[in-house]
Amino acid sequence: DVSKGEGRTVLFVSHNMDSLRKLCTKGLVLKQGAIHYSGDIVSSINHYLEAYFDKQQTSWVKKDNKKDAPEITFTGMQLLDGNLQPVSTEVFSNTDKLFLQIRFDCHEIASNITIGYWLFNDAGVPLYQSEQSDADAQINRRMTLGDNSLIAEVNIAILKTGKYRLALSSSVKNVKWIVSPTQEVERILSFDIVNESVSCAREVMIAPSIQWNLKKQ
Repeated sequence: DVSKGEGRTVLFVSHNMDSLRKLCTKGLVLKQGAIHYSGDIVSSINHYLEAYFDKQQTSWVKKDNKKDAPEITFTGMQLLDGNLQPVSTEVFSNTDKLFLQIRFDCHEIASNITIGYWLFNDAGVPLYQSEQSDADAQINRRMTLGDNSLIAEVNIAILKTGKYRLALSSSVKNVKWIVSPTQEVERILSFDIVNESVSCAREVMIAPSIQWNLKKQ
């Protein structure tokens, strides 16, 4: 409502494509601090996604010596198959098993560091996020100084046919981002899903296959 006053313009800065679609009519795409594209909000979002998220890669390896934070540096990411081997394809059935491996160097042992990923669809809408402490609150205590590796399952069983991207995320919990998943443009892995189930045809973002039972009263 704040933007509806006469003669009023509101500048909304965000990487959340869904919010931009709902709130804005025009868009500016910046690159290295300069205007890279200007147009209506739909074409601006499409330009942004094509320019920054069109990398089709199933692995990423750090190529410089710069630390991400005093506590941690991320050195690699890769998608693994059901046998925990590097994937040999970018296309998967939603019945396959898919895992994400994140490699990092610990410079300090910190209990308040979060490490995880966000899953986005091809429109840049975040579908879900996961962190290393989701099922194990004590996992940070078992990290060691130097090289570490985390492996997490990617829940592709709920996904419709389409293109998806995993973005690295990390933070000092409730303090600051170390790697913001909505601003990350390098540490992103991508894959395609083929889902032939009935639920996939519904007008929803995800397509879980849920068991229903009939109980007579």
